[in-house]
Amino acid sequence: MKKLLQLTHNHPAVLALLNGKQRIVSSDPTNEALLIASAFYSQPRPQIIVKSNLYEAQQLFAQLDQFSDSNTCFLFPVDESLRIEALAASPELLTARLDVLHRLVNKEPIIVITHTAAVIRYLPTPSEFKNAHVTLKINQNYSPQRLIDDLVSIGYQRVSHVERSMEVATRGGVVDVYSLNYNQPIRIEFFGDEIDSIRLFDLETQRTIERVNTVELMPGTDLLLSKEEFENGIKLLQKMAANSSNDVIKEAILKDIEILSAESTSAKLYKYYRKFVVQSETLLSYVDTPVFISNYDRVQDNYQVLVQEAVDYIADEQHGEGQYLHLDYFMPLTQALAVRPLRRIEEFKHDINDLQLPVKPVQAVVGNGKLLYELIRD
Repeated sequence: MKKLLQLTHNHPAVLALLNGKQRIVSSDPTNEALLIASAFYSQPRPQIIVKSNLYEAQQLFAQLDQFSDSNTCFLFPVDESLRIEALAASPELLTARLDVLHRLVNKEPIIVITHTAAVIRYLPTPSEFKNAHVTLKINQNYSPQRLIDDLVSIGYQRVSHVERSMEVATRGGVVDVYSLNYNQPIRIEFFGDEIDSIRLFDLETQRTIERVNTVELMPGTDLLLSKEEFENGIKLLQKMAANSSNDVIKEAILKDIEILSAESTSAKLYKYYRKFVVQSETLLSYVDTPVFISNYDRVQDNYQVLVQEAVDYIADEQHGEGQYLHLDYFMPLTQALAVRPLRRIEEFKHDINDLQLPVKPVQAVVGNGKLLYELIRD
């Protein structure tokens, strides 16, 4: 595929997409994927592409995977229903998001495919996400209990034995932790309150794979709260519960207070996130490059669908009591997109000056040279 990218990366449509001076048209996912891959090949830098919905983002991601190297193209997905996320948030989607945020704050040149619901979702600021990483070194003073508390506060689940990413376990002077940015879990051994050894180990055999001098553990949630924000959040929910005359709502708030009191960052608390934090941003704040938006009209249409779904969900949750759900679920689309310059990719031509990469997929024509010739000619 590198040969193909070498042929296309200087095409006028690719260059126009990069400089934003002309309207770009792409009529199918394969053509669009090659257009984006060619632009990235020409200028390898963090690049976000916004599709209308999760399904379209997944389609483009699958196509781009053909043209990009491993560890180059990533999907940034969110549940498109607030109702579904509140009931059963997908850990796989969260893992994918955290991986992308980790790579972006470390300035990795990657392609990020996302969708409308994801770009309007509130996130920690890039500096907050970066600073939430926990760095450990040999001979560092860091008590086991402090490490457990710090990891739980950034989204890790405390368990008896680690089995998957974003879990932490302790026994005596040993802490096991599984951070998403490592292929193996990490065992930290303490001598009192000093880190004595750090090693990667095999999950099945428990045997050491490699001894290291330092590790950086990434956050296990995209709902980061400081100690002060946890405390202020509890006070806010207590006030909301006290002001509620609806027993169902009051009970729900009290359950949320229990979650927050444990400094847990459950997805159930996302509905309060904008009220809890001093500052929040969205995905587009994690890059300093123009953002490619695919079929702007469809993105706007899907935004309206998301707004209506949110209104319906709020009405069901509200039970006739407005003060409970005066909450800010996501950033308005125009505000979210205003963070970075936009480069639009449209589906249909509207002007003779619109540019298009002259490449399209062809069907299999094994043994039929005449048909292949006709397809290429067309």
